[in-house]
Amino acid sequence: MTTATAETERPGTEIGTVRKNAGEIIRVEPTTYGGHDLLAVRVFYKASEGDYRPTRKGLTCRRETWEELLPIIEAALAGEGPSPNGANSDE
Repeated sequence: MTTATAETERPGTEIGTVRKNAGEIIRVEPTTYGGHDLLAVRVFYKASEGDYRPTRKGLTCRRETWEELLPIIEAALAGEGPSPNGANSDE
């Protein structure tokens, strides 16, 4: 039985998957928690039976939070991250 605050996956609604290494994938999928629509980016491992199972590694946030994080991630990929001494260039 699922309670109103339990996180629930929506089977078959996977948005995308990226291979992390030989035994793990990163899966992006919508989920809900406490009645809120969320987006989960989670690491899955390959079980001995051959199927993939979720790990505790990942991040689940509201879509608005992902919209704030996306430009930061894009800047990091473009090499616009903090300076080598760890200080942020905006500070």
